[in-house]
Amino acid sequence: MSYPKSFSDRPLQELRLGIKSSYHKIRNSIALLYCMYLAMDRQASFEYGESSKNTQKLNQKIEVWINNYFKGENSDTIKRLCNDSCLIVSQIEAIQVCFELVFRLAKISFSDKDNCGSERTGGKRYPKSISFTSNIILLDSIISSHNKDDIKDFLWAWLNNKSLENSDIDFSVRQFLTILSEKCMLKMRFENQDDLIFLQEGIYRSFLEGADSVDISEKEKVGTFRVLWSFISEGLHLFLCTENGKIVLQSTVKQKNFSNYVTEISNYLDLSESRTLEKGIVKALTVGNISDCLSDSSGGIKYLTAMRTKPFLLLAGISGTGKSRIVKQMAFESCPDIPALRSDKTAPGNYELIEVKPNWHDSSELLGYESEIGGPHYVVTPFVCFLVKAMRYPDVPFFVCMDEMNLAPVEQYFAEFLSVLESRKLLSDGTITSEPLIKADIFSKYADQLHRDLDITDTETYKAVYDRLKNDGLRLPSNLIVVGTVNMDETTHQFSRKVIDRAMTIEMNIEDTETPFKNFFEGGDALHYYDNPQPKDLFLPKVVQASEALSILRAEDASYLKENVPGLLHSLNSALNGTPFKIAYRVQNELILYFFSLREENPDETAEALLAQAMDAILMMKVLPRIEGDEDLLDKPLKALAQFTENYPQASRKIAEMQERLPQAHFTCSMISAYSSWLMD
Repeated sequence: MSYPKSFSDRPLQELRLGIKSSYHKIRNSIALLYCMYLAMDRQASFEYGESSKNTQKLNQKIEVWINNYFKGENSDTIKRLCNDSCLIVSQIEAIQVCFELVFRLAKISFSDKDNCGSERTGGKRYPKSISFTSNIILLDSIISSHNKDDIKDFLWAWLNNKSLENSDIDFSVRQFLTILSEKCMLKMRFENQDDLIFLQEGIYRSFLEGADSVDISEKEKVGTFRVLWSFISEGLHLFLCTENGKIVLQSTVKQKNFSNYVTEISNYLDLSESRTLEKGIVKALTVGNISDCLSDSSGGIKYLTAMRTKPFLLLAGISGTGKSRIVKQMAFESCPDIPALRSDKTAPGNYELIEVKPNWHDSSELLGYESEIGGPHYVVTPFVCFLVKAMRYPDVPFFVCMDEMNLAPVEQYFAEFLSVLESRKLLSDGTITSEPLIKADIFSKYADQLHRDLDITDTETYKAVYDRLKNDGLRLPSNLIVVGTVNMDETTHQFSRKVIDRAMTIEMNIEDTETPFKNFFEGGDALHYYDNPQPKDLFLPKVVQASEALSILRAEDASYLKENVPGLLHSLNSALNGTPFKIAYRVQNELILYFFSLREENPDETAEALLAQAMDAILMMKVLPRIEGDEDLLDKPLKALAQFTENYPQASRKIAEMQERLPQAHFTCSMISAYSSWLMD
């Protein structure tokens, strides 16, 4: 028996709100796009460009079809209209913004990804491919419902970038394009205040509230708003036009029709499946205010960015800096309004606190074990129960807080987890899986008992979960994030390089000011559930390997990383010559993954700037925590590292601290304990 395949969890679309590429003559591009679709017999995907002396020209087959279709028109004119179109001559990013983000008609990509890294405005142009969305079917239905002569007149007028007065087709296509543009996120930049991020609905509501115009004359139009401005100013929008650098309502618009349209669009946005994701990515990534607690209190390293790089974090610092609280807060902010997950007012159902004990020396306290006492059975732990629970809610991030993780040797009781973590792989459906923590035969051998102990009820969902356990064993759920809190004092164990190599380590220290103590009295300290929980995409990685990230990143980013990262890491290893602290491929992998996460947050930042940010963070989280030793070992390497980190401010400050500490204590490390600091003072 065949059942539907599971839901494909697609990554959030890059909003590209900051690019400065413009797009003009939209009528011409829409007409050419539709002609291409007809010329290729309505195929979903094809190459529409071909090379010609470091430029791109229209596919010959398409050009021949257009010549035949407009037989009687001048062939040189047709060739010019086609090959001078923005679809052919514009930089790919501008084309993508227009057709992927504003109108959602098609995806645009390079035909040969290996030769596209240097495309820039005024530079080379490379052949491109197009993959249509289902919106092209609707456009085709609108146009093809008219008679052939009217269609030809319409397409010829639009190819010449002219409107066709008193044309039903012209009106219907403009109406359709206006509706398609309503979901597009827009941005305006201001000199002395935060950027404004909005939808067209925000423009409409200004007019409904009595405004005569919307003033954007002195504001910088960037990203998608550049394309929409062209759309409006070229007379394509159904209701809006431009006048003296402002947006105004068209004089022919009837108030009742406009008011009804705004209501309909508002209802449409309410029901949009991407509404929450788009709002979430703008709020948490673009604006950066998921909460004050989750921003830059770690000295510039963002918790969210680190988690999307790898779902295993170590939060290190003295007691009382809020390490455990941060984990619980993330769970509260992401917990959906599901009774089974919101039954507890003090701890959400997607959060589990595991208190590590000093006598843990193997994995049995976490993963359970087989026992003969009282009859054969498998001893189930809270950790295992929580992982199974996470499998029931794959669209919700689940947080495990390993409290005081280094009270016992982590590499001993957490060995299986560390190994399985590195086995993760991205599947074709977009999910991430791993090798099993508990073998499948355990769940067959003790089925009756484990059904009870794991609270597997008779619902279809729970049965499906247990079937997966019997078939595949207990693997790391792709929605699981493990955060270990680490108190750096004389009672705890140092982390081995194996652990540090597999985790994202963030050092937390209380501010050396009275501010945090004053803030204690300001209220609002209680954690609570949210009406609009944050989407899981803000917390969970989309890829596991650098190669996967490189295949998704824009071509110029991928090219820049391939060219610069190997040399950068080689220089780092040169600074670590003569020490056991040299880094290998895992650091390179996570540097690129961190860059990938930063790009989601900063669509308009340069690749050079993002790599510098990523390198600074990776030095702090993956490299410097490995380094410890006496003067004989570290004096020379620290001097070399100081020179290497001159352009990485966080790492540079940390190296300076370590250098200052070395002659005083004759020993230094990155995360020095509070006790050791006191002794040196």
